[in-house]
Amino acid sequence: MFKIIVTIIGSIVGATITIIILIVLQKDVANLFGVSSTSPSNLSILKDVITPLAASFGGAIAGALAAFKLQNDREESKREEDEINALNNSLLALEAQLDDLSSIKQTILDVAEEPLRFLEIRPIASVEHVAERIDLRMVSGLARLKEVELIQESRLAERRYINVINTLKLRDSIIVQQHNLLAKAGINTFDSYSLKNIYKILGPNNLAIAYETTEEYINLLDDALLSIKNAITKINSVFDIHYKDKNYGKLAIKFPKEAEKVLSKTPSPIIKSARELLEKAGHIVQDH
Repeated sequence: MFKIIVTIIGSIVGATITIIILIVLQKDVANLFGVSSTSPSNLSILKDVITPLAASFGGAIAGALAAFKLQNDREESKREEDEINALNNSLLALEAQLDDLSSIKQTILDVAEEPLRFLEIRPIASVEHVAERIDLRMVSGLARLKEVELIQESRLAERRYINVINTLKLRDSIIVQQHNLLAKAGINTFDSYSLKNIYKILGPNNLAIAYETTEEYINLLDDALLSIKNAITKINSVFDIHYKDKNYGKLAIKFPKEAEKVLSKTPSPIIKSARELLEKAGHIVQDH
């Protein structure tokens, strides 16, 4: 693009210099062609040489400028279309991740007020999680629009989603093992049982690990949901600010009112720590 502009400017400057030289040396040029500049019948340099020459240069320059503008408009249009497509793809990926985490969050909210929620939350590791990921082609567009913070926020939101899924799988594998131990001791999934009975079967270490892993998983889930929601909101804003009048298909993801509870922070556990849990179970905690 820069080379094209330089070429056009060079052509204009060259044509102007040529015309000026011809005007200054009109008499000598007339003699060169064998005519007298003082005779009415003589060749008019200005009329018969300079004017056609200027018209030729002017036409060439105008054509070059028109071609340059047309090519530049096409490139601009293609670039904007690619940027919007990349943002649309990223929005769809973040929406899929948000929906996945929202479904997981609902299973937690169903038992969030239970004292032993760390055991009540059912394992869901067998569920197929989404494979959609943000489109990294959006990076160049957001950088051009000086929205570089959104690049990092979107990638962080996605990393948090992946981290939640990995933590969920770890937590579920631990809980499955605990449930198997309880089942072998005669306590089935939907049986009523006391914390002290569970403590006798699982022991302090297993009990503490199950509690801490579950609460960490819940905190990671809440952070991921908020992070993804914020990234989606900001991408929507980019469309509104930078692509408002562009005739391309732009997605707009909205959050229904019923989603507020899922996107809000999970209530704090009734039992506040693993230490308190063990104390309630009758374990004597040794202070060192």
